[in-house]
Amino acid sequence: MLKCHPFVVAILVFLALRIGLSYFELPTTCRDGWASSSIGRRGACSWYGGVGINWSAVLVIIVSIAGAVLTFRVVDGPARREREARSVAAQEEYRRRRAQEAEEEAAKQRRKAERIHLANTDTQRSAGPGVLV
Repeated sequence: MLKCHPFVVAILVFLALRIGLSYFELPTTCRDGWASSSIGRRGACSWYGGVGINWSAVLVIIVSIAGAVLTFRVVDGPARREREARSVAAQEEYRRRRAQEAEEEAAKQRRKAERIHLANTDTQRSAGPGVLV
């Protein structure tokens, strides 16, 4: 199976939709509705209020962008869930390791305290009864 980055797939879908839907675009007209044969050249609609907004072209671009975004979300979905799962697993492993290190440190401190206690007890025994050390 060919693996491709989701962003590349989304761009290809955008281009395909843009080209495929361009068939449905209406020709550009001047603002007052005049269909000038020279649209695309400088000053084509200067006597007619300027070039009008071609809403069909805007709609085609919006649909193409929406299709690309939807495709990206669908194609990238499983990969994103896998990345999130790896991230959660890594966080859990980090927490487990930190807890283990904290437990080892606590055990080390307990052993140290026991050694000090035993040393003090031995010192008191060797000094004899009634002698405070």
